Amino acid sequence: MWQRLQERVASRQQARLAEALAECLRRASTATAPLVLVIDHAQWLDDASRVLLDLVLPRLPGTPVLVIVMGRQEAAVAHTPLPARDGERSSPGAALQPACFQAEIHLDALDAATTARLARHWLGQETVDDALAAALYRCSGGNPLFLKELVRAGCDVHNSVADSLQYFSGLVLSRVDSLPPSSREVIRVASVAGDVFRQSDVDVLLGTTQSYLSLQAGGAGITSRDALSSLLAGDLVSGGEGGDDPAYTFCQALVREAIYRSHSFARRRELHAVLAAHLATCVGAEVALLAHHYELAGQAQPAARYLLESAREAGARYAYGLSLIHI
Repeated sequence: MWQRLQERVASRQQARLAEALAECLRRASTATAPLVLVIDHAQWLDDASRVLLDLVLPRLPGTPVLVIVMGRQEAAVAHTPLPARDGERSSPGAALQPACFQAEIHLDALDAATTARLARHWLGQETVDDALAAALYRCSGGNPLFLKELVRAGCDVHNSVADSLQYFSGLVLSRVDSLPPSSREVIRVASVAGDVFRQSDVDVLLGTTQSYLSLQAGGAGITSRDALSSLLAGDLVSGGEGGDDPAYTFCQALVREAIYRSHSFARRRELHAVLAAHLATCVGAEVALLAHHYELAGQAQPAARYLLESAREAGARYAYGLSLIHI
């Protein structure tokens, strides 16, 4: 009975939050100035955010709001919505009222002809050799990101390996190796911080990187901000706004993953431990992020402590599904 009461309270709290967010969207949009809300990397949405989205959308019929949700389907994690309040549906997608228009677009892999056309565009050529076009298609698997990296690598793909993911990782690392030394060290340590990282995270991790310290001792005079600016210009990261400690985002999660995997297991643990210790001293640091880095550092005791704290925080937000995951 107590559990059912908690569920009903949680449902009503979620509904009030959804109504407040819907009202903000209604006020921000007008008939002459419709609002476009873009949610990228939706595969990383937590359970509470997914449920909130399910509850907000039905509250917008007749409102000139376009909500675009983008994500990788294979990485998406199913969620269990909180029980709906009386007379209200909250299952994913099904909660949309008839007055709302909902469309789902699946982007399939590029076909051979489109791959060749895109390759011509990126190469700046009117034609592409048939053998080269076939090799590009075979190695990229029709993935535009893989194709772009193949073109950047010089298209030497005639004797490539069959596994396009493995080959893609090699291309990414080859591109990283061609970066200036300071930029190379910065992007390597940034990969440990995650898809989104701050300059302070990079600075702390660079303090454990002997090659970078040697560059500084040798009078290179290149700061982490300079190196990050170079990575911005190279379309490897985006962001850079935000005062003294700007946030950056890897332009592609697969690029970060390839760079991250290039570290040895021992080195990854070392860097995660350094970053966890740094974040533990930061005011307002996410406890779930602290738990993540301590866990990957192999430090079970602090990881467990922060996981429990994260579970309590999730429970306080009525995100009981997320709370159970942390526990």
